Amino acid sequence: MIEERKTDIKLKYNKRAIAVQPEQIKLVDAIEDERIEVTYELPNGITKEEVFDFIIDNSNFYISKERYNDLKTHNK
Repeated sequence: MIEERKTDIKLKYNKRAIAVQPEQIKLVDAIEDERIEVTYELPNGITKEEVFDFIIDNSNFYISKERYNDLKTHNK
C-alpha cells in the first residue's frame, strides 16, 4: 500500500512500512522496469541501528504508474 502524506510517502509491505521522500519514487511505464536502486557508501563508524535508515535514505524506488495508482491511498 502507498500512502501519500504532506512531507513524505509511506510504503507499506505486509506489516512493515517505510517513509521515503517523494523524489525517491521514480514512476516507470512498465512493470518489468520496476526495481529498487540503492546507491550509497557506508560512512565509517555507522552503527547497526543506523544502517537501515541510511540505506532507505539513499535508495530510489522505481514503480510502474499502474501499480503505484493501484496501491495508493489518500490520507484522510
